[in-house]
Order: sequence, then C-alpha cells, then structure tokens
Amino acid sequence: MKVRRACDVVLPLTFALLMTAGICVLPPVVIPAAGLSTIVPPAPPERLLTEAEAVAQAQETGEPTVVDTLTTPTQIVRAVPEKGLVAEISPGPVRVHESDGWHEVDASLAPDGAGRLAPVTAPAEFTITADGTGPLAELAGPSGEQIALFWPAEYGDLTAPRVDGNLATFAGVWGGQVDLVVGASVAGFQTYLVLHDRAAAELPQVADFHFDLTASGVDIADDGEGGLEATNGTGEVVFASRHPEQWDAGDMAEPSGSAAKSSASEPGQASDATDPPTAEEIRRLVERPDGARSAAMTMTLEPESTTTESQQAVTEGKADSGQTAAELHVRSDKSMLLAEETQFPTVLDPNLTRADLGAEWGMYWSTGEHWYGDVALGRAGYDGWSSAPKRARSFYKFDIESLQGTEIQEATFLHMQFHSPEHECNTTGAGIEVWTVEAFDSGTRWPGPGKVGYQSTNYKARGHEDYCSTNYENEWDVKKGLVSDLSNGYDRMRLGMFAKDETNKYSWRHYGASDGAYPKLLVTYNRAPNVPAGRFTGNTSTDDAVLYNDKYYVRVRQPVLLAVTTDPDGNQVQQRFVVRNSAGSIVVDRRNAFHPSGTKSGITLTENLPDGTYSWWVYGIDSYGFQGPASSWLTMVIDNVKPDPPVVEAPKVGSYGQGVTISMDSPSSDVRYYRYGFLTSATPSSKEASPLSEKVSVTRTGHMGPDWITATAADVAGNVSTAKQLKFKVMGASTSHQWHLDGNGADQAPTVQQPTTLALSGAPTWVNGHDRDYDPVGSGATVWAANDKALSLNGSSQYAKTSGENANVTNPDKGFAISAWVKLDPAAADTGAFTVASLGLSDTSAKKVALEYRYQRWNFAVRTGSASSNSWVSVTGPTGSIGRYAGKWVHLIGVYEKVPSQLRLYIDGIEAAAPVAVQAATGDVPTIDQPSTETLMPVWVGAGAGSTPDSYFKGVIDEVRVYSGPLDPTGAYLVAHEVRKTP
Repeated sequence: MKVRRACDVVLPLTFALLMTAGICVLPPVVIPAAGLSTIVPPAPPERLLTEAEAVAQAQETGEPTVVDTLTTPTQIVRAVPEKGLVAEISPGPVRVHESDGWHEVDASLAPDGAGRLAPVTAPAEFTITADGTGPLAELAGPSGEQIALFWPAEYGDLTAPRVDGNLATFAGVWGGQVDLVVGASVAGFQTYLVLHDRAAAELPQVADFHFDLTASGVDIADDGEGGLEATNGTGEVVFASRHPEQWDAGDMAEPSGSAAKSSASEPGQASDATDPPTAEEIRRLVERPDGARSAAMTMTLEPESTTTESQQAVTEGKADSGQTAAELHVRSDKSMLLAEETQFPTVLDPNLTRADLGAEWGMYWSTGEHWYGDVALGRAGYDGWSSAPKRARSFYKFDIESLQGTEIQEATFLHMQFHSPEHECNTTGAGIEVWTVEAFDSGTRWPGPGKVGYQSTNYKARGHEDYCSTNYENEWDVKKGLVSDLSNGYDRMRLGMFAKDETNKYSWRHYGASDGAYPKLLVTYNRAPNVPAGRFTGNTSTDDAVLYNDKYYVRVRQPVLLAVTTDPDGNQVQQRFVVRNSAGSIVVDRRNAFHPSGTKSGITLTENLPDGTYSWWVYGIDSYGFQGPASSWLTMVIDNVKPDPPVVEAPKVGSYGQGVTISMDSPSSDVRYYRYGFLTSATPSSKEASPLSEKVSVTRTGHMGPDWITATAADVAGNVSTAKQLKFKVMGASTSHQWHLDGNGADQAPTVQQPTTLALSGAPTWVNGHDRDYDPVGSGATVWAANDKALSLNGSSQYAKTSGENANVTNPDKGFAISAWVKLDPAAADTGAFTVASLGLSDTSAKKVALEYRYQRWNFAVRTGSASSNSWVSVTGPTGSIGRYAGKWVHLIGVYEKVPSQLRLYIDGIEAAAPVAVQAATGDVPTIDQPSTETLMPVWVGAGAGSTPDSYFKGVIDEVRVYSGPLDPTGAYLVAHEVRKTP
C-alpha cells in the first residue's frame, strides 16, 4: 500500500532479548528467532515416542507420526509412511516446551495476569507495560540477570498502548507527532520512535534522546565497535548491542512529484500535520521497506540525570557490583533525517540482545548495512529500484548434529518469498542460487562469508506484493551440501542466498517475515541397519555348528545361517547372505523376507554344497532399501564324512583297585572326541583328543570280573564312527601276606614273594581259632577245625609285629586291604581304643593306618598329616555294644583305594558305611604322607604302630591278611565267608 501522509518518520530503539547473540528487527505476529537449538527442554514424560516406536505407529496407522524424543525448539522429526524419517529444522526457535508439552511460538501480546503484557508463547521471559506505568519493558537473562527500560519522566506520561498482534503502540508522545512502539518477538522486545512528519524530526529530543535503564547481575560497558556489552560476574557476555541504525520509508512513499514524497515545499520548513500512521503502516515501516535510505547512529550509556521512583531500589545500591542505573542515549544523524530526499517515516534502530546463545542468521548489503540474528528477515539479489541501489545476500545456519550417522535421502532448503519486482504473479524470473558457505558471525561484513559449494537455483517469482496476494515457498535442493557437511563432522550447515545475476534488478527478492514464514531445512533421512550380530551357523536352527579354531563345522550340506539385524529407526529389515568357497567364488547370494528389527532370522541353504571350507557374511537392508554395513567373513567347514572306528587297546587282565588302562586311537586325522562306555552303559563318557586324533587313555576302576568297552570316534563336525568293542577281565586283589596264627607267626600267603614272620611281644597265648569255633549247622557241638589256633592278647602289653629282613610288607600309596577275624573281650566293649592291626613307618614307627575298635564302633583310619601330627580320616561302622560285638567273632576288612582316593570298611563281608574320601595332595600323592611311593610299611597286630605301641587289643585275633590292592564288595564278601578247613 502507499502512505497517504507527507511526512512520517520512525525512530526505533530496539532492545531484544534473543536466545542467540544477534539482532532481531521487529518480526511479525508469529516469528522464529535465531537458534534456540542449545536450549534443553524439561525431561520428557516416560511415554514419549522414540524413533522406532514412531516408525511402527506410522506404519500401522498410515499417518505421519512425530518422534517426540527428537523434538527441540528448532527441530521436529516425523515418521512418514512410505518415505522415512523427515526432519524439519529451523535456524531459530519455532516452538517452546511447557509443562503440558510443546507449543508453537506466538509473539502476539496478551495480558499476563499481573497487569502487564507478554507474548503468548516465547522462549524469553519479558513483559511490556499494559497501561503506561512502571518499566516500559523488562526482561531476564539466562541466570537471573535483569534489565529494564523506563520512559523518562521528563518526556511525559504514556497512555495505554494500542495492541496489534505483537506490536504495542503508545501514541502521541513528544507533543503528539511521535508514536512510541514496542514490539515483541519470540525472544525479546524492540522499541521504535515513529516520527509522523518533518516537524517531528526537527524536535530537539530527536537529536539526542534517551531511555532510563536499570540492570542487575551484569556490568555494562562499550564493546569498542559502537555497541554495548553486559557481562555477568564470571565475565560471560549476557546482553550485547550492535551499533544502531536509522532508515526512512523508502518505497512506501508516494511516487516522485507527489505531495507526500518527503518534505515541505522547501527544506527545513515543516509541513502540515498528518494523520497518525495506521497499524499496517507501522508494521511495514519497522520491517524496513525497500528503497529505504539509512544512516548509522551512536549509542552510549551515561549516568542518570534524575532518578525515577521506579529506579530507586537499584539506584540506592548502584555502588554494588552488577547493579546499574543509567541513561541509554541515542544520537541520530539529523542531516539524513532532514535531507530533501528522505522519505518519512525513518527508523532509528539501536538494539540490545542476549549474547550467550549464538545467532543463526546474517544479512549483508553492499551499502555496508548488516544484520545478524533476525531469522525472519531475508533479502537477496540486486535492488535497482530504489534511489540507493544495492545488492543483498542472506545467510542461515541449521543445527544438523542430530543427523550425524544417517543416510540422507532428500534435503531441501525452503524459504517463503513474499516479494519480487514482477507485476505478474506466480511466474519465473531471475534465479536465486543457494550455496554452502564459510563461517560467519556478528563481526562479518559485506560481501559476507565465502562460497563453498553450489547447491541449486530457484527461478520461481512470487510477484510484487501490492499486486500478488499469494506467497510462495521457494525450494532449493541442498542434499549434496548436507551430505558433505555431515561427512566432515560439521554440527551446523551454513547456507547462503545469492542472485545468479547481481546486476539484474529483477533478481530482487524478499523472504519471510510478512506472514510468519521462516526458512527451514527439510531433510528426509534414514539410519541404515546396524552390523548384524548373533550370527549362527547350524545343522538345523536348533543344532549349533561346532566352533573349533575359529571355524564352524557342520555335518550337513544345507546348513542354516542366521543373524540378528537391528534397525536404529525401527524399520523392518531383510538380510542378504553371501557364501563363497575356498577359491573365492560366490556359491550362495540370497535375501530372506522382511522381518521385525532385532529378531533372529536367516536362510536354510537349498544348494547341496560339497564338503569343503566356505566363508559367509551378511548385512541388513531396511524397508526403505537402505543397506547397512556388512559383518565380517565367518568361516564354515562342511564335513559329512564319518571318521574311521577307533583302535582300542587294553590288557586282557587287569587288577581291581589298580585300574585298567585302555587306549583309543584313530587313523582319521580330524577326530576330536572318543566316546566310550563300559559294559552296557547307556550314558557314554567322552575324552577329547588334543591335538586332533591324538591317542587318549582312560582308566577303568571300581569293577571286578569280566568287562568290555564300546568306543566310537567323533570328528570336529560331530560325525560319529561305527562302534568298536574290546573285552577284558578285572581280577581281584591278591593276598600278599597271610598269617593263620595257628600257634606261630609264619607267613603262609598262597604266592609268597618275600614272606615275613610276625614276632610276638609280651608273651601272648594261643587259644582256639575262628575255624575251630565255626558251626555251620548251628548245633553248638561240631568241632570244625580241631587244630585251628588264634592269638589271645591281654590289652596292655601283648602284640605281634612283622620282623626280619622282609618286615616291611605293603605300600599304602598303591592301594591295599587288610582283614582279620576278631573276638573282642566283653570287658573292653564299652570303653577304650583297641587296635586290631596297623601300619607304620620304619624310620619313626609313627602309626599311619589303623583297623581298630574305638568309641564303641569299628573304624578304619589313615593319618593325613605329617608324621608328627595327629590328623586322621576314618570310616566308621555302627555303634557297638556288649550284645553286638563282645565275645563274638567278627570279620573286619579295611580298604584303601587309590582311584578314587577313599576308605571303605566291611563288617562280616557287608560294607558298614559309605566310602570316605581321602583328599589327594599335589602331584596326586595321597595325604597318607608316604616319604616315597616305593616305601613298604611294617604291620603291627594287636597294637597301634609306634616306637611305643598304644591302643593294645584286648581279645582274640585270627586270620590276619594283607592284600596287594583294594578288595571290591564281591571280594570282601567272599573273604568274609571263606572257611579254611573242613572236619
């Protein structure tokens, strides 16, 4: 529209609290500001949708679904069916997180409930006076810092403002021909003085006007470049101001020759009063019209000349660090204001912004003017339509850190165009190029940052805004630039807008601001599936292959290959499996069906692969066709050939207690295990061959009599040979020494090697033996063996001991048994310890083995400590009594087995208790503590072995025997029931 008045001038003073360190010229009602990407919203509720959940919901409903966990003030991500994940990134905040969720930014002013005006939704905390009283505008910093502007009392009272969207207009200040305008944006406020005509421009206040200012938590100083900086106690800049500027109405004025163009008939002469500007006119003025002439102003902070009531609290404490009460003075360029070519109104634009969060926008004109931080305002091309032709370039930054590691499908830069010079609407014209550019900041000046990489050109022209009502969102393909920036690890994508021909005035473009539009980066992306994990090679899906030396062995020609592939976006995945042979040729290349992310899936080979070595890898492909990284190669050996049967060898005859050693060997080269069982064992044991096919040996123990082993060989893949069987026999232990005690101590063993005699001590007597007392029919009158004798001992001094050259008779370390018939004196049944037989060491005579009656029960015990210790392990029978044992013949056998190392006790041929383990020492030497495995030990009969015997037996002992090895239960029973003599 055209301005109907002859002379309107806007002198704006802008104080903006931005969430970036930039300048925010007055925006529209809904406007994004520069970069709130670093603002962290409150912790999200538990049920915010993740990427995977949003993708699943979008696939189920067919509707785009927001990924709640990726939403920020500058970014929103949606899962779009049949497309993927789409991120919409803005260079400034377009939403604010509150207690009930995210809300779109809305800078429209509304009562705040406390008597002031505030934006409906904005990141910054600030208010504007609703009735003209109190601070004109006040705002807070990120850590509680405060700054406020006051309308000086000497300028008169303010009326209640007229509110139009985000603008609050205080009409008629300075005598009525000036309006004070305060505008709200998403992150701060701006102040403007609107001069209605040249007469207003000549007011003395215009040359040097001021606002009263108070601040707390910051110290304010000159920044050395025509602006101001406010720093907190740690030296961080909280608020900053660039050097101020002023501009006129530009092409809002009537054409040349009109009475409303610029001035009265002569310079310096005031024109007649004009109508106050409308709200629409004010909005167009503060958006900096095309063709506007401009000039720089100066700004200083000076001590206050008067103190208002509102400033009193701060003024009283201004000596304290961080407290400020001052006047912010702005001095305009009067020569520019009063020049004949000046088109009213004119805008004076000093500013104050948050400086701690970084700006995301910059615009530079070839005339030297520049802006930094207002994401809504954008110009590009050559303005050859104004009295001061110029070129313009606009630049934007987008936070792309969240896109690292993604596959970019599409990337589009979009910006709403609302003006081009053409009077034809929806047409094409001079092109605007978009490039990736070098870094830029608040210190950047014309020509702006350098070009890096050309992206694309858009030729679409919206048409002149006075003729065309529809704005157009221009698009530029920037995929290659985004991919490059991400590969370089950049967290910001910087884009610049340049006219393809900066000498063509039809290239002049306005973007954003007009209707709340803003630039954005629209990115369709995908995260490729992860490297497959949990790979499985098997004969079947439940029968694993054998892993050996980093190779998997299977015994089928159609193995199963499985893997778990996860997709970070939650998409369904399929897997491609590739198998190659040892020559490197691909023999299988197949994909499975799509399946949910994170589930184990794979293929069963349909090819009959010959035996040999193969390798395979797998990678995932998501439902949008994006391929993830492949796994490493995994080696697989297919082996269907059974190994040869094992060669089994063993002695034909073995000895019980000593064990029988059986060896197994195989002519095949890949045998890993020999599986074997004895007799008809249903559960075979295994013995591993290491290295492969090495001969192994096992020992058969605990059995006497006929025996056989059945063995097979199993190769690495698990193929099992036919069985091989071998028979052998286990003999019982032989009697090494036998003393009948028939009136002497002669050794009468059946196979005497080194016989030894029992020497009597203490003059024991001879009495009837066990065989003489034997009555097979129970008549009580039969004399079975008339000449059988036994040794009667008094329990105090009488005993017998092996003597002579062969006194040492047995080696406990190899296992043995000792037996005797005994008849305990009734007088000894309930008390004391009475030794039947014992073994000792020849050097110390320390007792090592004892078959005895102790604690009213029969015991068989061995010493487990050193010769001087008294640590024993024993196996014991049931508690005795006079009725059970005293005065009756009892047959006792004590057995020590080497493998396993344990003690057994037999009473009358029946095992009296469970075996008791004797722990083996280092080197598998039993803890009986033999000084040498070859040392033989002497035998004491009727006393405990020692240099001074103890535990003398009280009663009768007969038929003492020592066996070269252990007796098994059958042997023990037979010995106990053996009758030596018949009538």
